[in-house]
Amino acid sequence: KMPEVRKQVFLVTKSDRRDPAGITELLNRSLERMKTDWIDSYFLHGVRSTSELNNDVKQWAEKAKADKKIRFFGFSSHSNMEELLEFAAKCGWIDCVMVKCDYRLLHTDRMRRAVEACARAGVGIAAMKTQGGGPVRTDTDEEVKLAGHFLSKGFTQAQAKLKAVWENDAIATICSQMPNLTLLKENVMAALDGSKLTAADWHALDHYAQATASSYCRG
Repeated sequence: KMPEVRKQVFLVTKSDRRDPAGITELLNRSLERMKTDWIDSYFLHGVRSTSELNNDVKQWAEKAKADKKIRFFGFSSHSNMEELLEFAAKCGWIDCVMVKCDYRLLHTDRMRRAVEACARAGVGIAAMKTQGGGPVRTDTDEEVKLAGHFLSKGFTQAQAKLKAVWENDAIATICSQMPNLTLLKENVMAALDGSKLTAADWHALDHYAQATASSYCRG
């Protein structure tokens, strides 16, 4: 109904099929459901191995871009992320990736190197699961101390965790869950706030990450 507005929207969707016929079927279904002629970024969802990113998928992606059904192609992943990011940086046909990426993982050497390799290769990275939570309990003394540290500075620990990812220049964007208006407003405020985390802030996050490491699932 508003084609000029569509040009301002970067639209992303995903396929959990791996065969070209199945990927095409799901792409066409998405185009029909969303009443649009193209997807800006199309991902294979939940990739675990580089073997899933084979020559058949490469040829499909190149044809879909030539047909102007998609602008960019990539994958999302919750596991084996370092190897997959290294592959994306080297292969030459992956445009963008969406991976689990948080203040914990960005401190590990291999993850940091893989993220930087993608940035050098021009592969856009969308970080998801940025809160570094999972099974970590939220009622512990460590959680209370971390929350108190950031609340005394005027923002929440959740906003601090977003900032920690945004401050990495290799990260293009964040995919963040916003199921209500409160979280929407908090995320927008964190995005618009230009202040950087201090050394003390990073120390607080690092201390918390180490203290709760045994409860954290790296995927």
